[in-house]
Amino acid sequence: MLTALVNGQRSAPFPGLKGVCPGCGQPATPKCGEQLAWHWSHKGRKHCDPWWENETDWHRAWKACFNINWQEVVQSDSATGEIHIADVKTPQGVVLEFQNSPMDLQEMRSRESFYRNMVWIVNASSFHNHLEIGKVRLPPPSAPFLSDVLLAAPVGFFRPSTFTPGMSLQHLHRMEEIQSEIDAHHIGHFNLGWKRAREVWIAATCPVFLDTGYSLLELAKYPCRSQQLGVRAVQFHDFIKQHGGEISPLMNTTRGWVAG
Repeated sequence: MLTALVNGQRSAPFPGLKGVCPGCGQPATPKCGEQLAWHWSHKGRKHCDPWWENETDWHRAWKACFNINWQEVVQSDSATGEIHIADVKTPQGVVLEFQNSPMDLQEMRSRESFYRNMVWIVNASSFHNHLEIGKVRLPPPSAPFLSDVLLAAPVGFFRPSTFTPGMSLQHLHRMEEIQSEIDAHHIGHFNLGWKRAREVWIAATCPVFLDTGYSLLELAKYPCRSQQLGVRAVQFHDFIKQHGGEISPLMNTTRGWVAG
């Protein structure tokens, strides 16, 4: 953990402090060695939140971009008594979850149901070479004209309004027919090929951002007869600023970026 309660106040780890876990109240010990990043150690081998994963430098760098009081915020369901610790929760009520390890579909859906207003930031550094960003410009999934368009980029698209019931083959339109509408709505989306795709993130209903280590990609999903994906590159600084934070020295260090 990066934060614990010391005398009732949220605190970063420091030698000699005595803290407690904000989730369960169990003792937390500051670990302030020279080899590993300073952190709080939860009593016992098992964390009180079953959704918790071992902290990495990647997690710490992201969390450090946000106010310490927004980090590791305890969330509870008054109806069920269920308690979880959000990685970051902004004053606007948006939960940012930084996910490094693989996750199954059931847990993903449970988290989305629990947090509701949330954004996924996924460490994609281990599979970034499976992502192939194409050159076909796409509109955002919310573009109104897509109500009668099923994309099959880069080949073309179908119009559901012209489907003939019972027919297995339907007319495939050329992308050029809607190019002017795409250009009018285009805000940076391009078609995406994803080899051995992580299906859990395609099934997510909350926004998903893939952190490849050198770029941040917003995943876009389009209704279609076969899977159609797109991505839009987002500046790290812009994303973090949008959610009330700023690039931290730790983020600069772990990425090898030049500060400022």
